[in-house]
Amino acid sequence: MKNLVYIFFTVCLFACQSEELTIISEENGSELSIVPPNSDEYLTYRVDDQMPITYFEHISCMLQPSQIVISHITDMGNGEIQEFRLEFGKAGDLPLDLGKYNVINGLRISDDHGNKIDYETTSNIEAEITTIGERVGDYVDVNFSGTFIDEVGAEHTIIGLVHAYRDN
Repeated sequence: MKNLVYIFFTVCLFACQSEELTIISEENGSELSIVPPNSDEYLTYRVDDQMPITYFEHISCMLQPSQIVISHITDMGNGEIQEFRLEFGKAGDLPLDLGKYNVINGLRISDDHGNKIDYETTSNIEAEITTIGERVGDYVDVNFSGTFIDEVGAEHTIIGLVHAYRDN
C-alpha cells in the first residue's frame, strides 16, 4: 500500500478553483488531471483509461467516529441507478484524522460507463484525507487511487478526488 504516492501540482489544493490539480498513482502510472469545477462540492473519478466521471450534486459525506462514508446516488428514472460509495477508516473506535487509509472492500460503483463494482470485489485502494472540516457544512477533501477486481474477475485501476460538505 505504501507504493501509492499522490503528487499534487498546485499551490492551493481547493481554495483556488482555477488551478489544475494532478493526482498520480506511482503504482501503475494512472493519472487524473482536473481543473476543479466552480462548484460547491464535487466527486470525480476515472476507471482505467475511461473519461472521468464527475458528480456535482447528491453527494453525501458522513463521518462516523472511526469511519468516513462518501456516496452519490442518482435515480436515472429508467430503472437504472448511478451510484458511487467509498467507505474507509480505522479499526476500533479511533478517531479519523488527516492521512492515508486502506479501503478494504469498501467500494461500490454503478455508472454510465458500465462499471459495476460491489462490496464483494477485491480492492487495493488507498484513500488520503487532506481536509476534515470541524463542523457540519465544512469541507472534507479526499483523494484515492488503486486497483480493484470487478464482478467478472478483470482488474481495473481507479483514481479520484472528493471535495464535499460534511453532512454530520
